[in-house]
Amino acid sequence: MTVDWQNAIDWLFAEPQCDTSRIGLWGSSQSGGYVVYMAARDHRIKAVHSQVGAFSGHGLGTTPEAYVEGTKRARGELGYPTPGAVVLGNLRGAPIYRHFANYSPVDDIVKAGDIPIQIVIAEKEELFDNKEHGLLAYERYRGPKNLIVVRDNSLRHLRCGMATGA
Repeated sequence: MTVDWQNAIDWLFAEPQCDTSRIGLWGSSQSGGYVVYMAARDHRIKAVHSQVGAFSGHGLGTTPEAYVEGTKRARGELGYPTPGAVVLGNLRGAPIYRHFANYSPVDDIVKAGDIPIQIVIAEKEELFDNKEHGLLAYERYRGPKNLIVVRDNSLRHLRCGMATGA
């Protein structure tokens, strides 16, 4: 899930115009968890901004239905979701639930060192429980941190990367 992030960071470190002492990551929605996951594994990252981030996949990837789907997909009996399918709230795109079984940036955040991390959550998050995602990640992190709660629930703008109403 994060190979592209790793490749981009590696590529940046060879760029003469890049100040590698100031590499920061910004992620929104699923990528809001990816940036924390990456910071826990690559200490070249110096700051993180996680916007309405998904911080755990345990509840998605370890259900009986996820196991059945995973088995069928491994045996070629089930294909992949149609691009752009809407199967979870208003989220465009369908998750492959088994891929999330071991994904847990909420647990990894303690390994991010002492970098500044900003977490933005939507007060009325529609895709997951903030108490198990952004708020729990914020609570667990011991380094410099900032929490922003978007009260007007401008999720449409947040998920597009335009943090308005914060």
